[in-house]
Amino acid sequence: MKVRISILVVALCMLAACQSQVNYDFPNNYKQAIVMNSLITPDEPISVTLSLTMPISSDSYDHDSLGFPISLKEPTYIDDALVIVFEDGQVLDTLSYEDGIYISEKMPKAGSQYKVEASSAKYGDCSAGTYLPPMPALSDIHYRNNVSVDEEGNPISKLYLKITDNDPARNYYKIFMGVNRDEESYHGYFPVYFSQTKNTDSVLMQSGALVFDGRCLLISDEYFSGGSYNLEAYCNWIHDGSDFSVMSLSESYYEYLRTKAMQDYESDGFVGTQDVLNAIPANIYSNVENGYGIFAGYSILNDTIGR
Repeated sequence: MKVRISILVVALCMLAACQSQVNYDFPNNYKQAIVMNSLITPDEPISVTLSLTMPISSDSYDHDSLGFPISLKEPTYIDDALVIVFEDGQVLDTLSYEDGIYISEKMPKAGSQYKVEASSAKYGDCSAGTYLPPMPALSDIHYRNNVSVDEEGNPISKLYLKITDNDPARNYYKIFMGVNRDEESYHGYFPVYFSQTKNTDSVLMQSGALVFDGRCLLISDEYFSGGSYNLEAYCNWIHDGSDFSVMSLSESYYEYLRTKAMQDYESDGFVGTQDVLNAIPANIYSNVENGYGIFAGYSILNDTIGR
């Protein structure tokens, strides 16, 4: 056993030490594709952005004085497209272009299906569809402090809430919180982080996103469709008046957030030594036909929490 462990340690050290720069010549005939992005909610008029994909090259970045890339450049926006929004199969509106965004005066409504079709004479056509889910049904929202401690001995709080599901279709949710702290070591507004080790409940773990991003919970009603579920989630410090939000998500938005959390985890380098050999890139979900991006819907409930 000691021999095997020694071999593994040596192999990992060699892997960490073997770094080299790879020069790759990108093809000159790179063809840009349309990127469509739009999130619709009952509280805001519909808007859509259309831009073009960018090649993976140094030309896509702004650089500092030493020549190192520091940030992506602004994408090229498409300003010649005809963009039409459909609601439940009927034309709802033709959007107007203004400062990089296609804008409608129409407000979407919860419980309806939507589709966007975009046509550009220069770049072609793309389309995407989504569902705008109704507000989540919640009750019995409260919390308790000092229910446990984390690996470093810091106190842990516990969030309690009841989700009632009245829709036979699959439903998806995002839960997140924020808190204002004015203490010796903490000043300002901070997200509440959910424990990535103590939250082992099957409903909380089913999306697989919590292990990548502790700032929110992504769940579906797979285990409680047509009924109610008493959710209990471990997190760091909460107090009365903390911001509390629950979003009811379309399936497309749920999948986008889930895969985006995985991609951010990989790109930020949070892969532990024990996972180096198993780490793989994550493809971010897209529901745009003949293009990239996301067209999705959500309804959100914002409140403050008390004991």
